[in-house]
Amino acid sequence: MKQIYRSLLLLPLFFLGLISTSQASHFAGGDISYECVGQDSFIVTLNLFIDCAGAGAPGSVPLTFASTCGGTANATLVQIPGSGSGQEVSQLCASQIGNSSCSSPGPNALPGLRMYIYEALVVLSPPCNTWTMSWSSCCRNAATVNLTNANGMSQYIYAEMFSGVDSCNSSPYFTAPPIPYVCLNQVVNYNFGVVEPDGDSIVYFMSPAFENATTLTAYTAPYTFNQPLPGANTVLDQTNGQLTFTPTALGTYVVAIRIEEYDINTGVIKHTSIRDIQIVVQNCSNTVGTVGAGGIGNLTGNGTQLDSNTIEICVGDSFGFDIVFLDADTLDSLTLTHNIFAALDSTAVVTIINGNPATLHVEWTAGPFSPTFTAFVINAMDDACPVPGIVSAVFNVHIIPSTYAGYDEDICSDSQWV
Repeated sequence: MKQIYRSLLLLPLFFLGLISTSQASHFAGGDISYECVGQDSFIVTLNLFIDCAGAGAPGSVPLTFASTCGGTANATLVQIPGSGSGQEVSQLCASQIGNSSCSSPGPNALPGLRMYIYEALVVLSPPCNTWTMSWSSCCRNAATVNLTNANGMSQYIYAEMFSGVDSCNSSPYFTAPPIPYVCLNQVVNYNFGVVEPDGDSIVYFMSPAFENATTLTAYTAPYTFNQPLPGANTVLDQTNGQLTFTPTALGTYVVAIRIEEYDINTGVIKHTSIRDIQIVVQNCSNTVGTVGAGGIGNLTGNGTQLDSNTIEICVGDSFGFDIVFLDADTLDSLTLTHNIFAALDSTAVVTIINGNPATLHVEWTAGPFSPTFTAFVINAMDDACPVPGIVSAVFNVHIIPSTYAGYDEDICSDSQWV
């Protein structure tokens, strides 16, 4: 449960204050999520990624709430202490992190990035079927390659809540490292690491970036929102959010994705939101790591392997398997991170052996309230300096409900392998 730092009653028929936007080109990305803490009460979170070479982070940010019942209101989200807010998240090796623009500003500083987290407790009253919460600020990074006149554009991000479907739904949220630095002419596998706390279905889409609620950003030809990266080979897996591309030109590129959450039982939409980030393509002297041949290995337990990255399992049954990452640069060592505990639950057992190769072993038992589908992400970072290479791999878990059939016996229903 997140800590509560501020409460605010929103009255949709009244305007509670005008939005003020910062006039600075240091915002590099962001997203909005919310957690239900009681009927019509939500902790709303805005994550902002800020370039340390620009202006500092604001202590609070305004968030606009608009409902289909009419009217608009503002809430002030405050920067929360601790919990990672203000943490440097620069993709730099440990020995060079002190030379980033976050620690050592100047013309020779390495690129530096911080993540800031803003929250407020919001009571949506009176209830309404649809709420849109949004934030915007000017201006985007002038160095952006795929947008026209980016330094004159605002960045606009939003989340929509369809509370008429579920008045106490918690939204999906992102766990991926922000603003990846990727290697020219090398295959990139990047995953947004979305976790859905209620076990609903998530669908991923490439999205236009926005200047405001009704204005799309202008892309510089030949770039489009579907193909925002050089090489015209961007592919987004709509099921698990894996983004794959091979960049063919250096530069900074805006990439936006939209996620949609659907009720697992009825198929009715419950939420949609956007994550707007930058991806930086650079020259690399190293080769980024890869997943070992075959993906899932040494499978144990009751699960069935459907393909190289997918397991099917019944509620109450267990699985265990290994994932191996390799690096063609034999002197490099890989460090593994993951979102397994958030995507599965805290009962998962994870063992990591870093190195080259690097191995992650996971064991888990599907509980009675497990979602019918979930996916977790493992990231492997090499130790190249100053900018390490990262590869992400996603693994799908299909959970089949069980039907009680008498003492000490369950039948796994709807399974393709019973």
